[in-house]
Amino acid sequence: RGLVVCCCYPQSKYALEAPEHDAQFYEHMLQRFGFKELRTLSDRKLGLQSSHRGNILRMVEWLVEGATSGDSLAFVFSGHGLSTTATSSDRRDDLDRALLASDMEDTFPANLFFSSE
Repeated sequence: RGLVVCCCYPQSKYALEAPEHDAQFYEHMLQRFGFKELRTLSDRKLGLQSSHRGNILRMVEWLVEGATSGDSLAFVFSGHGLSTTATSSDRRDDLDRALLASDMEDTFPANLFFSSE
């Protein structure tokens, strides 16, 4: 199984152009590596296929659901990320990393995906 998340943030002052092309590239590469179940979320799509935080969480659950030892899973995110002062004391470098969903301006900072999640 593979999940590709594309966040271009088209109506934002932080808009990106490349994520859509990156997503297409990774979809193609995952198919070439034999991934048969692929899902893509994008802020160029509507509803349950958009790359809003709730949809990403739902699709990550789909990605790992029923996974067993030896399964191959892929998660690809193309969009903005950030580093911030660690919110937990278990980091060696005192930084936490986070990904920003396409609804970043609507619910910031509640929509951040931290590496610890």
